[in-house]
Amino acid sequence: MESERETGPFLNQCEKPTREHYRILLMSWAGWVFDFYDLILYTFLMIPIGRELDLSAVKLSYVLGTSLAATAVGGVVFGFLSDRFGRRSVLQWTILTYSLEPS
Repeated sequence: MESERETGPFLNQCEKPTREHYRILLMSWAGWVFDFYDLILYTFLMIPIGRELDLSAVKLSYVLGTSLAATAVGGVVFGFLSDRFGRRSVLQWTILTYSLEPS
């Protein structure tokens, strides 16, 4: 299957960033934003959630710390899987996993 872009140097061999480089950067940034949205949202809502669930500051810090640790573990695990199965496939898996609604 032939690529949509013209045959030429690989992206890492271009002297200057091309339109395709900027498109990849934009999509990567958008993926990061949507990935971290829930964690950022939690930090804004941490105090009201703590009041509603009667959680102490220490318990709230455990929840936030666990979220950050899960982010790091997920990065390592899915990074390994990406090296083994390809970035595109693993990215599709993570989007599918994140999109599943609990019943």
